[in-house]
Amino acid sequence: MILKRPTAQAGSGRGVGDVLLSVPFGHSDRPQLLRTCYTALTTAGLVETRALMFTFAINVGLVNSLQHGGGHGQVNVVHYRGGQIVAEIIDPGQRADWKAEATASTEVGSGLWLAERMVDDLTLESGPRGSTLRLVVAVGGGIYPWVGSRHDANLADLIATILFSQ
Repeated sequence: MILKRPTAQAGSGRGVGDVLLSVPFGHSDRPQLLRTCYTALTTAGLVETRALMFTFAINVGLVNSLQHGGGHGQVNVVHYRGGQIVAEIIDPGQRADWKAEATASTEVGSGLWLAERMVDDLTLESGPRGSTLRLVVAVGGGIYPWVGSRHDANLADLIATILFSQ
């Protein structure tokens, strides 16, 4: 399978964008890749909690690829001019419809179920040539009422501990 490059082109449906990150990954790359993602997201304008939540969702996608997608892949993160940041995690594996069985209490799809709650949009496309997990978050907005509240620091600390204490 040929891993595709970021789709930050005019006509992609989102307009022209700036590629924040485009790298292949394997098992040993995940810890540093998460730190790099977080730094790129905050530099692009996401507030700390939103950047941590998005990085958490990217981590779920990386783990999913490493466990179910052949143990390697490509991650592309693009900041589109319209105010969205899109992460694509691409691997050579195929997936079943995880949404059919996924809830917080099931093993199948529970990571993606949680990641879906951390971003504005999550899609997983899978076929004979591999899978692409697409995560989308809006810069300067979002669906989370606690961002900026007293709960914000607690959530940020929790997510940072989970992600970076390796």
